[in-house]
Amino acid sequence: MTAWTGNVPASWSLEGGWTELLLVNTGPRPLPVALSFVPATGEPDALRPGVAEKRFFGAAGTLYLPLEAGPGQRLIVAGAEDATVIGADGSVKRGSVIPLSGPGRVFVRHGPGLLAVWIEGGGVSPWPPVQPQTVSLPAGLSLAGETMALSFSAPAPAVLHARTSAPVILALDQGGRAESPALFPAGAEFSRYIAAGAAQLRLISPHDGALAGSLDLSATPVIPAGEGLGDAVAVAPGGTALFAFEVTQDGAVGVGIRADPDRAMVRLLTGDGAPLGEGVAMLRRLTSGHYLIEARVPLDGETTLVRPAVIGIAPRAKGPPAEVARHYLELVGMVPATAH
Repeated sequence: MTAWTGNVPASWSLEGGWTELLLVNTGPRPLPVALSFVPATGEPDALRPGVAEKRFFGAAGTLYLPLEAGPGQRLIVAGAEDATVIGADGSVKRGSVIPLSGPGRVFVRHGPGLLAVWIEGGGVSPWPPVQPQTVSLPAGLSLAGETMALSFSAPAPAVLHARTSAPVILALDQGGRAESPALFPAGAEFSRYIAAGAAQLRLISPHDGALAGSLDLSATPVIPAGEGLGDAVAVAPGGTALFAFEVTQDGAVGVGIRADPDRAMVRLLTGDGAPLGEGVAMLRRLTSGHYLIEARVPLDGETTLVRPAVIGIAPRAKGPPAEVARHYLELVGMVPATAH
């Protein structure tokens, strides 16, 4: 096993039956290192289908685990931005929801706090089967059991808001397309786009034991956007603003967000919620239809003013601007001169 830290400070957690450790300093100056060893009480941990790995870390670092999986299964990470899976066949995949084809190794770079990693699919899940509960928006209910599933329907595209009073993992599924789960160690402030139609929200306990606390579920409408710079909208930390625009003819369209403070995460979506790109400014060739700009403020951010910007959906005017045309008409006496 080789753990490469790169050119930045790093922390690694490794489990195994090794008897020798080689440390190599790749720089020209001496560097400090701290090592600690904890005797294992059994076989080294491995990530297996049907078992969730839940841990609490006091500091940021990298967790290494071998994994056992088969075709049709996927690795899911909550509480970290992403993971890297190196398959036994040499393949390398990154993400927070990673399709698996066989055994390999997983590296998860995490921050301090809770982390949950599991493998599901192929009829196997670490969570007990649960009957989906149908709710109407808005809704408020108490949380119970190790996992819950809430089914609901939206009459039109909207922003879904879920708030809980206790730690939880949330995962949204729309039309069979599951989003990356989000872990909230101190209660959820969750906002996501939902297309018109049926959707399901999964709630999972991030620790051993049952879910606790309560859930408030609601939806707010999508904000229309037109050509040019739109009006400013205030978005709270962890919140999402969703702007809709229509493309009437195929062509290049520029979209983006002006945010103050400038920490918003921006996605361009199709009308049914499929992602087309990410970035505060994008230029895409779009076909006629409905599109959405999603601006999300991080949980550790602050209340942000966001303004949508769309260029290329309205036909460009032919000829000079109206004020320039009037000036030349004044010069030839075709319209009365304007007093200056």
